Amino acid sequence: MYIWISASRNKRPYWRVKLKYLIVEDDPNLRLLWRSVLGEMGCDVSEAATLDEATSALASQSFDAMILDLYLGRDSGLSLAMTVETENPGCKVIIVTGAADVSEANLRAQAASIVSVHRKPVDIEDLMGVCSRLAAAPIETDRAANA
Repeated sequence: MYIWISASRNKRPYWRVKLKYLIVEDDPNLRLLWRSVLGEMGCDVSEAATLDEATSALASQSFDAMILDLYLGRDSGLSLAMTVETENPGCKVIIVTGAADVSEANLRAQAASIVSVHRKPVDIEDLMGVCSRLAAAPIETDRAANA
């Protein structure tokens, strides 16, 4: 499925693939909120509440972007962010965390797929701003080449 992206005055409009997101968050209320907002933006959304569920989802399909909780109970989402670089190249990772002592620069140094880090409680407009910028960027996944 494609969505229409309008262009600025100096650029022609173009068609692009509908973005596929994976939300990896153990809080069901946050998953519901982000799923609703991304759905309104025209994105296809899958959800995972655990690292195991997320790993299974990544093994069975390709995603353009992921909203990833850094701490999923006892599991670390950082390992998933590093795995996605080889398992799903081109997938952009948006980290959300309740931890105050996490350095965005340190996280980005460990996983190049991370495009932004947000502290909980997450400002939904900031988060959706990042998602909007990703929607306007060229798609780098294999899905785009086959579209």
